[in-house]
Amino acid sequence: DDQGFRHNPLLKKVSVPDGVKVIPDSMFFDCSALETIILPPSLEKIGKYAFADCTGLKRLELHHLTNLRLIDRSAFDGCSMLEEVLLPNNLKTLGSTAFCNCIRLRSCSTEQGLLPENIGDRCFLNCPFDPNVQNGSPPVVGDTSLKGDVMVHE
Repeated sequence: DDQGFRHNPLLKKVSVPDGVKVIPDSMFFDCSALETIILPPSLEKIGKYAFADCTGLKRLELHHLTNLRLIDRSAFDGCSMLEEVLLPNNLKTLGSTAFCNCIRLRSCSTEQGLLPENIGDRCFLNCPFDPNVQNGSPPVVGDTSLKGDVMVHE
């Protein structure tokens, strides 16, 4: 159905088959027991709210997804147990509020320790992670806060 697996409290592991290019908007929204996601190298986009409020996720290893270009708005918003994200080197954009309210997120970067060149508004709002410290110099970001009371302007 068009709601995917939304609000499924029993789903613990997701393995998306190779060939899939897009995780649709809200596909796994609020799957609170979800702990493991295995995504295919063919993936190009993670849609809006695709994994939002999946409070069981602790670590995301996306570095092998060489075709992934976009993690869309609020894709992982509210994943309150998420601590670490390893991004692919070719990722171009983190959408606005992509990791907002990930209150335990301490690391989000590529294997080289970098972030994508485009980071949307409030991408890391209410996260202990500070993208400016991570990169050493600010990436291109939106014009509103990334983290609570810190304002970053272009």
